[in-house]
Amino acid sequence: LKLRSDTREATLFFDKGRILDARYDSFPSEVVVYKLIHWMSGEFMFFAQPVNCEQKLKFNTQQLLMEGLRRYDEASCLMDELSVDVSRVYT
Repeated sequence: LKLRSDTREATLFFDKGRILDARYDSFPSEVVVYKLIHWMSGEFMFFAQPVNCEQKLKFNTQQLLMEGLRRYDEASCLMDELSVDVSRVYT
C-alpha cells in the first residue's frame, strides 16, 4: 500500500491483513504507522501482489492502530491546550 500526502510518501507491506513493515523516510516501522494516523489528507494505491518482506513490527495491526489512535488522542489534547495544529506536528 502506497500512501501520499503533499510531498510525503509512505509504503506499508501486508500479509493476510497483518502489517509486516512500514517505510517513510528513515523512521522505524512502528513510528511510521503512528505518523500516518496524523496525515489528514492524501491518496493511496494498493497493489495486490506477493511481498518479499520480513516481519519488522512486533505488534499486530489492531494493536498498532489502537496505540496510534491513543497517541493521536493524547497529542490532540496536548495541542489543544497549547493551541497548536496537531496535523502539522507529526509530519
